[in-house]
Amino acid sequence: MKDAFVCECDGMLSDALTRRYPWLSAGKVRLLVSGKNVRLRGARVSSDVRVCRGDEAEVFLPSSFAPPETDVIYSDDNIVVADKPAHTDSVRALPAMLRPSFGELYPAHRLDTNTTGIIVLARGERALSALEKAFRARTVKKKYEAVVVGTMPSPSGTLRCYLIKDDKRGLVRAADAPSRGAVEAVTDYEVTDVGDGLSYVALYPHTGRTHQLRVQLAHAGCPILGDGKYGDFAENRRRGESVQRLRATGIKFLSVPAPLEYLAGREFEVKK
Repeated sequence: MKDAFVCECDGMLSDALTRRYPWLSAGKVRLLVSGKNVRLRGARVSSDVRVCRGDEAEVFLPSSFAPPETDVIYSDDNIVVADKPAHTDSVRALPAMLRPSFGELYPAHRLDTNTTGIIVLARGERALSALEKAFRARTVKKKYEAVVVGTMPSPSGTLRCYLIKDDKRGLVRAADAPSRGAVEAVTDYEVTDVGDGLSYVALYPHTGRTHQLRVQLAHAGCPILGDGKYGDFAENRRRGESVQRLRATGIKFLSVPAPLEYLAGREFEVKK
């Protein structure tokens, strides 16, 4: 696929390409340039060079660099409900991928880059404000499904602990007792199947903390298969799993302020 654009500001070519193609990792941006797929001011380049605002760039995107397909579950004049692919940032990349069909979009909540599944995006500021109020009031219920290593403490129950963020390391740790700076995290769960040393678990979070499900399951002794941050690294290698097996599969609106009050009682699920 060929694409042409005008650089929006001074800086490095890699930054301009990242803004234009936010679904590409830093590694893929480097490969795009080193593979001589970019022309800048009419000349082919093979290294990260400085660009100036107004510079014209032409890019050949190999098929493997195209944005992943995104299934749209529902859309209307106010919202889009999409099934986010893996390796996709929910704040920058997903709205950019959907922009050609829906215009500017604003995610009302987030999923980790490697977590797939349902995410709700607003098509305007009024809709975004209404969705954010509903999430804060906890009148939006979410369901996730995970594959975890080991056996859960019981067939069903509640995971309850306190999470502490380490911003410098980009990690979250769990504790059983409250402490300064910790926030409570609560998740109901139900084991739906077991086999081959794995458990298949449905998860219903009551709170929406950073990395909540991944940390809570690891704290319970059943890390998510493929999780490269909180998982069982040896088991991930043995099974050849490098992407966390966590998926947001459903969302239900109990109530939403105007102008989205018509969503009350609506439920959306990913395709099986």
